[in-house]
Amino acid sequence: MRRGFTLIELSVVIVVLAMMAALIVPNLVTSLRGGQVKVYRQSVFDIVRQGREEAVTRGTTVTLKGEESGVFSLTQAGEDGDATIKETREGGDVTASGFESFSTASTDAEWSTRFFPDGSSEGGAFQLDEGSSSVTVRIRRADGRMTVTSGPVSDNANDETKWEVGTW
Repeated sequence: MRRGFTLIELSVVIVVLAMMAALIVPNLVTSLRGGQVKVYRQSVFDIVRQGREEAVTRGTTVTLKGEESGVFSLTQAGEDGDATIKETREGGDVTASGFESFSTASTDAEWSTRFFPDGSSEGGAFQLDEGSSSVTVRIRRADGRMTVTSGPVSDNANDETKWEVGTW
């Protein structure tokens, strides 16, 4: 009567487990990274929406700032300087680019737009890049609302057409 396993049997089991791990681990890492990207993008979308809501609720101007590193923050001017209302973390594999500000001067590394108490904003657009894919976030002047489209910021992103009364 034989008890236990031979060295060959144990070696075969270890090789099979190693092969299974080699197949499963990369997919697991990819899934986790994809989930982190989705969570980050959603946090950016939430902070843009919250900018308008905070301006209306507080009855004051709120500034949304964005950086190339992917950090976005909401601030409100106060007596002691700007007070941070909310901030996102860096996006990891996601970067921000293609900043377009419709009213204020901005650089490629830093961007800002303001939301006003009546719900309007200065407007603007930026692009979130992850690998070869990108989405564009546009903030409308008239109502401060956000639209998200796939693809890069177009060359006319700051061309918000305004029709004068009776001319269309």
